[in-house]
Amino acid sequence: MNENPRDAAAGGTTETDLTWKLDVVLRGEAGETLLDTYTTERSRHLRHAIELSVFLGDIICEPDPAAAALRDTRMLADRRAGRDPLADMPPQILTTGLLRQGADGGPQAPAGQLGCQGRVRFRGRTGLFDQVIGTGFALLAAEDPRTVLDDDTLDYCERLGIRLLRVTGDPAANGPADVVDLDGTYRSHLERCGRQALLLRPDHYLFGGAARMEEAPGLVAALRQELGASLGASQELVASAAVSPVR
Repeated sequence: MNENPRDAAAGGTTETDLTWKLDVVLRGEAGETLLDTYTTERSRHLRHAIELSVFLGDIICEPDPAAAALRDTRMLADRRAGRDPLADMPPQILTTGLLRQGADGGPQAPAGQLGCQGRVRFRGRTGLFDQVIGTGFALLAAEDPRTVLDDDTLDYCERLGIRLLRVTGDPAANGPADVVDLDGTYRSHLERCGRQALLLRPDHYLFGGAARMEEAPGLVAALRQELGASLGASQELVASAAVSPVR
């Protein structure tokens, strides 16, 4: 059974969004300006969470017995028909922040989409993706990403903690990069996105994707450039503050 992207794990929380950015900054891989994306990325999500809470509260806290009975009948019918009662309030897509940018300056699809959570087997362990593989960046691909990345990019991936993973449906696969996709969750996600590789952020949102494996190095390079730009911007702010006259 495929997991709903809405259930992409506790990784899709604002706390995790801030935590991984703090980690990258403290390790010197990005500048403090990266932390500013916390507000720009999550303000819409906060509004969505509030509106969703109000919506669910209106359903749960119905005081009228007759109206509650109608609600129950409708919800049971939706369940039998396989309808999602929250379909009109889908999870929010990131539209700004640390995302791969297109030529128009906006996120390049599928950047900003919420990732999935599915059951996998990895190095002898079976369970949900984040429980088995852990947290951090992950490059999920139809082939072993190491086959298309040069040594410099591989070194950067190791330094940043980007896990390089091959998604496969072969139950006998046991290579060091092989993630056996037990329910087809990730292979389906790659197919829906029309990509052969997806770069997943630690908060389970997509930084971006590559339509062909040969484009995967450019995907990692784009992340490196974005984090490096924040480092440069932070250094400029420090330098500017140092030369500003004291009033």
